[in-house]
Amino acid sequence: MESDSDHALIEKKQKKTETQIDHPRDWHQLVRCTGKKHPFKVVEMDQSKFFNYAKLLKTELQVKKKDETGNLFYWRDIREIMIDKNNLGVMYFKTGINESYRCLSFRKRGSLAKLIPELQYKGLVPITAKKKDNLMKLLPYISDVFWDFYTNLPTNQADDIHPDLESSDEDE
Repeated sequence: MESDSDHALIEKKQKKTETQIDHPRDWHQLVRCTGKKHPFKVVEMDQSKFFNYAKLLKTELQVKKKDETGNLFYWRDIREIMIDKNNLGVMYFKTGINESYRCLSFRKRGSLAKLIPELQYKGLVPITAKKKDNLMKLLPYISDVFWDFYTNLPTNQADDIHPDLESSDEDE
């Protein structure tokens, strides 16, 4: 996959760099400097740009197995996606480079509701207490300028599971 070679470039750059990486912004800068011919564009995202689309799928939208022309739809076959902000709840996609766009509506039949997703996170995303304990053990190896960042990370008592992987109903 293309992303595998991108990650390999980043890892190679990180091994060759003299700069110490103590903070997430250090990673942003390293990635920006990776790739001689085609440098990576890093977009720093804050929580105002993460939305809860899963909640819309439980209320106003639904996952469909057929596109607008009645053809079976498989996520794994998609090569290109286009979303039109003026036609929310509808996705245009291609399964081949030279194809024309096909249409898939996620709206429930007859639904004209406004599709406004809620913010995904209301505050900082907590990490597990175990993960924070491990980070605290590494503080002596990190510049003390960044200690406040790590000591002030919020924690919860949940198991060490990625929040976006709670449940997945992806098709075959």
